[in-house]
Amino acid sequence: RHTRFRNVTEVQTCALPISSLRADDFERVRRQRRNRLMQLRDMPGALAERAFARLLYGGSPYGHTPLGNETSLSAITVDDVREHHEKTIDPGAATLVAVGDLDHDAIRRLAERAFGEWPVRAAEPAAVAAASARPARLNVVARPGAPQSELRIGHVGVARATPDGYTLLMGGAAPLVILPHLEAKLPYDTLKDFAPVTQGTLFQFILVVHPSLPARSVAELVKLEIGRAHV
Repeated sequence: RHTRFRNVTEVQTCALPISSLRADDFERVRRQRRNRLMQLRDMPGALAERAFARLLYGGSPYGHTPLGNETSLSAITVDDVREHHEKTIDPGAATLVAVGDLDHDAIRRLAERAFGEWPVRAAEPAAVAAASARPARLNVVARPGAPQSELRIGHVGVARATPDGYTLLMGGAAPLVILPHLEAKLPYDTLKDFAPVTQGTLFQFILVVHPSLPARSVAELVKLEIGRAHV
């Protein structure tokens, strides 16, 4: 158990120094995202999600997908990413969440070993604008010849809705469990505003690499990344 936790923290540690971000890696990710955006143009579900988020959240960071858009991907530079990393990735604004069969002292020792030398900077974390409720509206995204239709209905006022059983929320761990520990001011209180009913889904995540990469275990991947970081 200790070995697995240590391997995971070592992988995360490799991502902390922004000096390890190479220009060719940046261009590769940008190219992948552009290709993905082109693929999503023909997917009704993806188009519906993008339009729905934009209409619901407006200019808030929640109003666009993590992929960005064609304009932002063309304008951003590797220096922009490094500057953003410098301002936002800081131990003073970070929270380590560890879940597993380890006691608190063991997790603390392993965390200090992995992140103890992570320097604290004086910069304040960037404020994230809260999503505000927007007026109800009907929006149609015309896609002649599309193989299927998509429907999205929702609003950001679930916590303020009449408690009559007609307004339901299906949410994930990020907004309901993690965000309350990271953001001081949220427009909702998970424990006071919502009553849990049931677990709706369960997701499993796996770590994969390209077949040509000479790594067939987490330990081999960590060794490979550490070697790259020192090149």
